[in-house]
Amino acid sequence: MSHSQREQERYATHYNLRSKDKHFEVGEKVLVLMPDSTASRAFSKWTGTAPVVEVLSPYMEVAGTGRHFYANKSREFYVRVYVMLCQYLCCCASA
Repeated sequence: MSHSQREQERYATHYNLRSKDKHFEVGEKVLVLMPDSTASRAFSKWTGTAPVVEVLSPYMEVAGTGRHFYANKSREFYVRVYVMLCQYLCCCASA
């Protein structure tokens, strides 16, 4: 085995230590990493809270866009506790 093959295996092993596959279910809300401008890929931001319409491994279709996104360019959306608390308090105060 040559030096380059050993190093390549070592790099792959090190990279895969903490990597994991992303799997989303239909109806799950996600954020998608979208580029801000066409000038540079360096300027991207997390957009939307859209439910997943269809899962096509490793791609998924997000509602309202009609486009397919790669799963690595998305992450699960978590509702913050204080948002839920504010909604609860507003509902109780109006009743």
